[in-house]
Amino acid sequence: MKKVFLSLALLFFLYNSFAQIRLIKPITTIPAASTSCCGFRAYNSTELPMGAPFSKENTIVFDKEVFDDANTYNGAAYKVPSDGVYQFSLQLALKATNTDAEISQIMVKIQSGNQSATQILNIPAKYDNTITTECNAILKLKTGEDVKIILIGMGTAKVVTTGNLSYFNGVKLY
Repeated sequence: MKKVFLSLALLFFLYNSFAQIRLIKPITTIPAASTSCCGFRAYNSTELPMGAPFSKENTIVFDKEVFDDANTYNGAAYKVPSDGVYQFSLQLALKATNTDAEISQIMVKIQSGNQSATQILNIPAKYDNTITTECNAILKLKTGEDVKIILIGMGTAKVVTTGNLSYFNGVKLY
């Protein structure tokens, strides 16, 4: 009985192993890399003050490029070179001063037209220190659209970007 059971178990195992092997299809060609792929990375070389109180949209400028494959980043915005899906990421380090007795907030957005990714940053009452935030976005974009970083202050806090600790980068996924 034991031998019959082991024989059946072995046959079952071998059958399933061969069945799985038949389902695996070999890769016959590797897709060529897209010639339209492009990316960029930029950072702040100096501190950039953002006055307070402010409630209007302030565009953050990243004035130093590490690289810009398609030469489409101009410091204030990335101009999309071709239709596709893009991934963007941002790290923003701010020297924040809030002399008020209440929390102030900063809204940071990666924005293109009506598409955006938003991060809210709370600046505690009576705060005077550096604070950081990150924001990421995957956007489906058309040729010629602009992608930029927007900062909106809600409260009385004053903020200054801290130079090369703040960066913005993006890459075309497909």
